[in-house]
Amino acid sequence: MKNRLVVAAMAMAVLVSFSCKKDAHMSKKYDPALRHLLESASIESSSGTSIPIIGTCSSEITDSLRAVLEKAGARVGTISGRFFTADIPRSKLEKIASLSEVRYLQLAPKAKPTK
Repeated sequence: MKNRLVVAAMAMAVLVSFSCKKDAHMSKKYDPALRHLLESASIESSSGTSIPIIGTCSSEITDSLRAVLEKAGARVGTISGRFFTADIPRSKLEKIASLSEVRYLQLAPKAKPTK
């Protein structure tokens, strides 16, 4: 009985370890402000709330890469070289971050009116 408990505890530790590594890898693609927003209770993962994002890709964004981003759930706005703006539903953010072409996702700053 004691051996079964030890084996079960070790299996659980391995599963938690793999889960944490995946989350850590994804969170490396998020800027601190985006990580803070995602960790706060203001936006639940199941909500359809879109988050304004500035993203960086590993190479220049082509029409086919834009299609991949849009198929994953991003509403792509401006594209300039390797950079793009998009509104991404909270529920699709992890899927977009998991794309190998996506290097970094940053919470887009709110524009302030000029005087």
